[in-house]
Amino acid sequence: MMVFVGIAALAILLQSFVLLALYLVARKTSRTVEIAVDDLREALAPITPLVKSTRATLDRVSPRVEAAVNNIVAITEDLRMQSADVHASATEMIGRLRGQVIRVDNLLTGVLDSIDKTAGFVRNAVSLPARQLGGILAALRAITDALRGGAAGQPAMHPGKDEDLFI
Repeated sequence: MMVFVGIAALAILLQSFVLLALYLVARKTSRTVEIAVDDLREALAPITPLVKSTRATLDRVSPRVEAAVNNIVAITEDLRMQSADVHASATEMIGRLRGQVIRVDNLLTGVLDSIDKTAGFVRNAVSLPARQLGGILAALRAITDALRGGAAGQPAMHPGKDEDLFI
């Protein structure tokens, strides 16, 4: 039993040394971390007021930015609706205009066809009697020339001067 108590005492003593070593390492690490944290605090000390003022500015400005974004969204939705209305109105106007153009085209085609028919009728109505009258006048002229005693093959209107110029 004595051996067992001696081994247990030795194990407890060994365990105490290990715990002491762990304590010393933890204490050294704790001091190193404290020094690093102090250095970090000193390095961040000039930045801290800037961060605080930036946070205050963001807290103050964020509602305004949010309101502006909401206004932009509302304006965009209104513009989208208005552009859809304008598109629908323009489509309707183009359809109506197309109908009116077709109607005017049909009207002008009818008018031009009527004018063409009228011109053809007038041309036939005037030119046929004019040709007939011209034929009658030519016949009367030929008869009067023949009665005056002119040669049958020569026209009475041309004098004989052209014959002298013939070479």
